[in-house]
Amino acid sequence: MITIALLFSHDEMKVNDKNVKTVDELKAAVASNKNVTISGFYPGYDGLYEYPLSLSKEQE
Repeated sequence: MITIALLFSHDEMKVNDKNVKTVDELKAAVASNKNVTISGFYPGYDGLYEYPLSLSKEQE
């Protein structure tokens, strides 16, 4: 299970360069990709923040 806190400004959040405005849109974007980059602006902070994530399961 992956939990993502939506701390970004909702008007400025993107997943793989596509705008994401709702939790359902975020879930769909993450579910359809094994590698995602979540980017956005934190309210009150300068600059764009990007977080690349690999969502593939590790082999044991």
